[in-house]
Amino acid sequence: MLSVTPKLSSMNEIEEFLKQIESSTNTPRWIREKAKLLLANKSIDYKRKMTADNIIDISCEYFGMDKEWIAKRDQRKEIIERKHFLRYALFINEFSHDYISKIFKCDRSTIYNSIEVVDDISSVDETFKGRLDDYIQYLEIRKIV
Repeated sequence: MLSVTPKLSSMNEIEEFLKQIESSTNTPRWIREKAKLLLANKSIDYKRKMTADNIIDISCEYFGMDKEWIAKRDQRKEIIERKHFLRYALFINEFSHDYISKIFKCDRSTIYNSIEVVDDISSVDETFKGRLDDYIQYLEIRKIV
């Protein structure tokens, strides 16, 4: 499975990850600034687990959409990609395929397919991987803020 963001287990690893984000020229400016703020604030709960509702709310904010798009059967390419990203985010945050399929009102094979599509495309398409990385970093930053 593709590892987009590292598994961070200690305060030192988290600080090092934030320093990498802050100094990276490939990272969007708003993410670098958020990392700088997080480094300045040492009282953040880094171990906070995200709920599915948190991930969905943050994703809706990131994509600029309301929650209705999640369960709609919309075949436009940009909507399908967003659904793949959200399913993938829920999966890497250790939610079961059954649970994710209930959220999206689809069967488990659709969830398996989304995860496989994200892994496959991100391994060959740099722009897709960049969009995925930006999305996952946004979720990670919002998780600890």
